[in-house]
Amino acid sequence: MAAHLQASLVCRNLVDPADDPTIYRVYHQIFALAFPAMLPECRVVNVWWGDAGAYRESVELVADGGDVPLIRATTEFHLRGNGDYHNVVTTLRDVALEPGTYWVRVSLDGVEVTRYPFYVVALKTEKEEKQP
Repeated sequence: MAAHLQASLVCRNLVDPADDPTIYRVYHQIFALAFPAMLPECRVVNVWWGDAGAYRESVELVADGGDVPLIRATTEFHLRGNGDYHNVVTTLRDVALEPGTYWVRVSLDGVEVTRYPFYVVALKTEKEEKQP
């Protein structure tokens, strides 16, 4: 029994997540003037396919160089097999972030299947940009 991750991305929102989702504003990074910055409510969309069975997905946001998740969400899902796909949508909110690199880590049944970077970038004010 195996499920495979076809795609994973962070976005602002989506419509009709169960069937044919329409994804709004894909996030690779967020920008802020003041820190700690609060992660805006966003979603991690994972598309799974594979053998029939029950699976447990875990989505974590981890600071660069760390191993302890700042936030973790776990979802159980089922696949019927025969080319069945399932979209798992996880909402992340209320996470205080400093500038830097974070990692979105996706696991299936306790085994990491992917991780990818998510950047928090400090914006400069007009005054800061004019300073030499």
